Amino acid sequence: MGGKEVGALNDNAISDFRALRVGFIFQNFSLIPVLSAWENIEYSLMLLGVPAAERRERSTRMLEAVGLSDQRERRPNQLSGGQKQRVASRRTI
Repeated sequence: MGGKEVGALNDNAISDFRALRVGFIFQNFSLIPVLSAWENIEYSLMLLGVPAAERRERSTRMLEAVGLSDQRERRPNQLSGGQKQRVASRRTI
């Protein structure tokens, strides 16, 4: 990470590294069941400190990129497995 040994980083630096540089999708997708597809993406950006206007724009753009604009208001239990996977993949960008 920027020329530093990752194993030598403190807990906060490791958390920052994971949040900003490592993407992964859980096998069960780990979407928040009470949030819509759009809100699941927006929430992850909020945790990264992205300003609200940029979060809204990026969340919309990410759903468009995976062909789910028309599913933006659906909750995870209303999505197919493939749709859940596409939503989960957008949370890591």
